[in-house]
Amino acid sequence: MIEHRVWRGPSRKHGIKGQRIAIVGYSHHRDLEHVDSNQFTIDVMRKFLNQELERNALFTTIPGYFGYSDCAEFWNSVWFFNFIPECIGTDDEKYAIASPDQIERAQKRFLKILQKEEIQKVFVFTKKGWCNCPY
Repeated sequence: MIEHRVWRGPSRKHGIKGQRIAIVGYSHHRDLEHVDSNQFTIDVMRKFLNQELERNALFTTIPGYFGYSDCAEFWNSVWFFNFIPECIGTDDEKYAIASPDQIERAQKRFLKILQKEEIQKVFVFTKKGWCNCPY
């Protein structure tokens, strides 16, 4: 079973103002030619940071909310993961909704990540994810 690994920015030990911050999206979608794997989130972040990713609205907008003009500096200081632990939908189905099984897995994983990574603050940038977050 696929479970995307968490992006841990290389500067994360410093975090943002000394705090361990996690940014949470909903899910990845993919081209039919790309295969889903545990490494998917890491690959997407590396492509974005190397300016090889075309679809990057989420990644370019969020740093400004925190006062960052340098996207790489921001993403290298935080943890990032999507609520749903695997790709759902293709580029034609960007707004797909996870199945009940995927949501149940995501809820358990969400809490496990926060505990394991000792996250101090979480920013959930998805209404679908927020509505299903365990709290």
